[in-house]
Amino acid sequence: MKKIAFLIPIFTVVILLFVCTQCKEDTSCKMKVTCRFSTNGIDTGAVVKHAYVKVGKETNAPYAKTAGYTDQQGVFTHTFELEALLDVVATYVDSVDENTINKYSGTAQIKLIAGEEVEKTVLLVPYED
Repeated sequence: MKKIAFLIPIFTVVILLFVCTQCKEDTSCKMKVTCRFSTNGIDTGAVVKHAYVKVGKETNAPYAKTAGYTDQQGVFTHTFELEALLDVVATYVDSVDENTINKYSGTAQIKLIAGEEVEKTVLLVPYED
């Protein structure tokens, strides 16, 4: 009987260690969007610095959308908590002088995968209002 009473705390400690030290699955979804100029939507040109990138629709939940500007390398990054398929819209306005304003826009979709960094290139083509 003393052996059983001695073994119960040991088994309890082993079970608690097993439960408390289990690996937690990484569910964060990293996204990397690169914006590049394009003349016809197929070829890629120089990266677009300071392009405005909007991810997700207005009707999406707050945790499934974000917005911001690309950095000096033309890259916008963000980390989401959950997997999703999201729309990406990028725009850029370049004012050459007071009479000439060049506008660029591009769209894409990105599928976020848990535990991975997903990369997407958005090609910005010229457009006029």
